[in-house]
Amino acid sequence: MLAAKPLSSDSSSSRKQQERELLRLDRELLIRSARSNFAAYATAINPSTYRYDCDSHFYGDLYSHVDAFAHGEIPLLIIEAPAGTGKSETVSQLLPTFLAGNFPNDRTIAAAHTASLAEEQARAVKMIIEPGIEKADPLDIQFSDVFPHIKLGSSRTGRRSDRTRQDLFDYSGFRGGYTCAGVDGPISGRRAKWLLLDDPIKDRLAADSPVHREHVWRWYTDVFRRRGTPNWRMCIVSTRWHLDDLVGRIRKKAKENPKVPQPVVLTFQSLKTQDPRIEPRPNDKRKEGEALVPWIRSKEQLEEERALEPRAFAALDQQLPEAEGGYEFNADWFEGSDLWFDQFPRGDLTFTGIALDPSLGRNAKHGDYSAYVLLASDDSGTLWVEGDLARRPTTTMVDDGLDLAVRFQRETGRYLDGFGCETVGFQELLQPLFDAPGMAWITRRKRAARKPVYAV
Repeated sequence: MLAAKPLSSDSSSSRKQQERELLRLDRELLIRSARSNFAAYATAINPSTYRYDCDSHFYGDLYSHVDAFAHGEIPLLIIEAPAGTGKSETVSQLLPTFLAGNFPNDRTIAAAHTASLAEEQARAVKMIIEPGIEKADPLDIQFSDVFPHIKLGSSRTGRRSDRTRQDLFDYSGFRGGYTCAGVDGPISGRRAKWLLLDDPIKDRLAADSPVHREHVWRWYTDVFRRRGTPNWRMCIVSTRWHLDDLVGRIRKKAKENPKVPQPVVLTFQSLKTQDPRIEPRPNDKRKEGEALVPWIRSKEQLEEERALEPRAFAALDQQLPEAEGGYEFNADWFEGSDLWFDQFPRGDLTFTGIALDPSLGRNAKHGDYSAYVLLASDDSGTLWVEGDLARRPTTTMVDDGLDLAVRFQRETGRYLDGFGCETVGFQELLQPLFDAPGMAWITRRKRAARKPVYAV
């Protein structure tokens, strides 16, 4: 029998040195790759508390598409993914710093649904570029190891108050920089090649409001897109909320008009399905019903969430924002462009009116699902109908109705003929807010014309 000799202290030290040298070489190879490859960069510098597996179908597809976007191969990239999967860290934190390292003379504008979220992402970007702490291990990789030429400067104005701003900073010695803002935030007057938009819709209340959806759309078309330089590139990452949310409307416009920028859409579902509305991903080898990232949310958890709230699960997890149970119509069932309109016509209209079903009982305290219907007709018998179903509290219901009335009157060029509301809900809850002396429909801000209110 042979007995193994214990290693001498010199041999043990030599092996540790060899292992350390191999780690150093691996580190150097990763740094070199990270300068031009986004997946390698995300592996080397990850702001999250856990390490992503870049070999998985999810992060592999996510990182490869973001890499193609960063290298100019995809002008307009839309990523639909459930919350909590790392999509925001990828697009709003890692991607801006990768762009800064590779294109320091380009500017980036990043936006999110609120200013607070945008500022949170901006702080994360600054912490990646200049962490302000020493490495726990010399072999750890920081941004400065990959892109040592990038340092943070002040804003373009050079004012002292701007040097500590989270939402606006330049790259020292270069023409590029970074700006972030919430929807409606201060990005006017600035232009950028890289436009990044992270979750433009905050929650269900906002998603179900047609007024808010229209507001986000107008901000996107009138402000955000117009901040791009002639060679702009845009990446939108979002969890789906509604058929007519910003991503849904962008996709619909692109489908209807080939002159509109055509997006590359990357869709991730929490549970895999064979739904024909979802573009299959070749790298996704999951069986039907398997979870997307089971180490974050298991199949059992996802099934519980689907049973609890099918509509929310279909939208937020499956990226199919259509109500289950058959109480919403699929727009694809109505073929023909002549059936749809973007705004109400002007001209010889014979009637314009708005009706509201508040879905409120006598003892209601909070908003349930409520429905507005806007109707216009002309001498030929043609009807123009716009419907809206949303869950909203009473005050929001009133504000939405007034905003709809103002837009309706502006588009048609005439005052409403009337406003109708279900009797019990109106008399019990809404009349004090809608009504004024003489049954006049007018608000404290005088946004709507005086028109009769009918209980129906």
